[in-house]
Amino acid sequence: MTPVKDGPFYAVTLGVGMACALGGLRIDTHNAVLNDFGYPIPGLYAIGNDAAGVLVGDTYAVTLPGSTAGFAAFSGRNAVQALCQNQ
Repeated sequence: MTPVKDGPFYAVTLGVGMACALGGLRIDTHNAVLNDFGYPIPGLYAIGNDAAGVLVGDTYAVTLPGSTAGFAAFSGRNAVQALCQNQ
């Protein structure tokens, strides 16, 4: 370890918390972003918390920290597969 010798030094108190998005972009089953009329916007995909419009309710509880990590991994893979099929 390397000592830190020069100040100034600051400290903060950290507590247990969670991060969860409520709302977000609406997507279809291929993670394509939907416009105001519910149609996919060509070439635009959303994953993870950016697509969090589908995360609240019976999918994930907002009281479980880190519970969106599984959706982030799945939605990224799902969007890439859709992109590859559309090429």
